[in-house]
Amino acid sequence: MDPIADYLAAAYPEPVTLLGQRLQPFSLGHMELLARFRNGYVTSGNSPTLDDLAFGVFVCCQSWREAQTALLDVTLHKKLKAWGNRLPQFSFEEKSEAFVRYLVAGSTQPHTLATEPGGEDTGVSLLQAVRLVLMGELGCSREEAMDYPWGLARWDYYAWHAQQGHLRLVGRELAEHLAWAEDFNRRNAVLATN
Repeated sequence: MDPIADYLAAAYPEPVTLLGQRLQPFSLGHMELLARFRNGYVTSGNSPTLDDLAFGVFVCCQSWREAQTALLDVTLHKKLKAWGNRLPQFSFEEKSEAFVRYLVAGSTQPHTLATEPGGEDTGVSLLQAVRLVLMGELGCSREEAMDYPWGLARWDYYAWHAQQGHLRLVGRELAEHLAWAEDFNRRNAVLATN
């Protein structure tokens, strides 16, 4: 895909229905809630479980505010159990793969090239950095930022940094060439020290 098509796919994600639920576009708030509850689909080192899939669908079929409210419901466990009992038999592997495709499609970002030295790791999580740009620079309220589609939020975050001169958005082909050259230089540096 070209950068414009990639951006438009992030801005207008395809609708997804999973386990009988119409999922909302994967958002910053969804990502934060899944990470907060250490969901196996978004935390490293954890293999996703059936509970992770059910919780992921539960969170992502609602807005961030609705999911926050639902998580406080004292009858939530009963409601989730009743929903699970109504589901027909399904292949966990197939539904898990479908959920991963939904997450990947909703997590795109542009390829970038740093234009300033020192733009490496600042210790700020990407989730927080994106939210800060959405709220502080793009004027979103907290609720608007949390329901912002995650892929689009990443595109807007990097576009804002590009406009500030911190980095440059580049096409996929150039990014692949640059990654290859960086890897080549790293391997040659190792060989030179041996």
